[in-house]
Amino acid sequence: MARKYDIIIFGASGYTGAYVVEEAVNCLKSGKNIPKFTWAVAGRSGKKLQETLDQVSKLTGVDVKNVDKIVADSGKPESLRQMAAQCSVVVNVVGPYDFYGEDVIKACLAEGTHHLDISGETQFLEKMQVLYSEEAKAKGVYIVGTCGYDSIPADCGVTYLQQNFEGEINSVENYASMGLKDTMKGGGLNTGTWNSAINYLASWRQLKELRKKLFPKPIPKPKYEVTQNWPIHNNKEARTWCIPFIGVDESVVERSQYLFHTEEKRRPIQFRAYSQFSYLIICLGLGFAMGVYFLLSQFQFGRDLLEKYPGLFTFGMVKSGGPTREQAANGTFKFILTAYGWSEKLAEPTDQHTTPPNKKMRLIIYGENPAYAATAKMLLQSAVTILEENDKMPSSGGVYPPGFAFDKTTLIPRIQSRGIEFRLINNW
Repeated sequence: MARKYDIIIFGASGYTGAYVVEEAVNCLKSGKNIPKFTWAVAGRSGKKLQETLDQVSKLTGVDVKNVDKIVADSGKPESLRQMAAQCSVVVNVVGPYDFYGEDVIKACLAEGTHHLDISGETQFLEKMQVLYSEEAKAKGVYIVGTCGYDSIPADCGVTYLQQNFEGEINSVENYASMGLKDTMKGGGLNTGTWNSAINYLASWRQLKELRKKLFPKPIPKPKYEVTQNWPIHNNKEARTWCIPFIGVDESVVERSQYLFHTEEKRRPIQFRAYSQFSYLIICLGLGFAMGVYFLLSQFQFGRDLLEKYPGLFTFGMVKSGGPTREQAANGTFKFILTAYGWSEKLAEPTDQHTTPPNKKMRLIIYGENPAYAATAKMLLQSAVTILEENDKMPSSGGVYPPGFAFDKTTLIPRIQSRGIEFRLINNW
């Protein structure tokens, strides 16, 4: 039975949600090979939803003041089911997901509705896969997490390299950086993003038991194993200083690679992720700050301090109400993913090459306003892809990371059409 809406944006009145609403309008307005879709907004307050629609109408020059509004509350499961029953895809931007996300997924499963989010909380993502993937398969529902910056570039970037690498990949290293077009304007994050990060740090103890269930079968150990670089190291080629990437990317890629191996008999790829900076002092300062955040996040009083004084603990980078739109638009991001492998492909994924990797390929992903506008573009195009190409997605449904979920679709060209660059380099 046809649903009233193709997409409902849940959490539309929040800081990130407003960007997703704006992107929905701009996406439909552009007409660049973008299929038309019907949509509505949802959230706890009809008044705040109307304020978002009024704001977006001014920003885009398109009158969306009369777009349908649905009142739904994460604390009221019946309202979530009523929302999910009206659409094909719920785009969920209400976090922290560890607190508010599971009931939305349960509502979507109950109503046979696909669900996308932009969670950066490892324990939530892995827990949802363990608890609900079999039910999602049985009901033909796709539950896909981390559909924004930074996991779409990382996870889908690895699968894009796999698709274009003539031969076989052993490993991929990703060096991510963020910058400012104008240092005088500054940048920043909103408190919702900050609170999700605190919860991510606080919940790491859950992962050990989850992963026993998530990865029940061992995957083959590679002959040419890639080790983690030193916590702080110099990238001589880029002339930058680097630290391990603080986020979910390695765990997301690991889940995709495990699924590729167990479901499709592919050779799993090793993945390492780093953040790079121009100066050593930044790495040292960030490393110290992360140590403080981690220690405080292990105790309730520490989490309360971090949430109450985000500006103090981040030197003004995290702001209540978020950065100004000018500050958010001032940000840029670049991912440099380098694949190392062999020009020849062996018959079986468990076969081992007898010589070290002899070939490499690089993918550079570039965009602007990573945390908000770029995330909205990736998220909306993920939703459109489910609407248009779910016949190319794995099995009949399931709880998946984006790289595995969208591997055989045209998600990356769709994202490129929205101004995010993916550029392959064979020789450098």
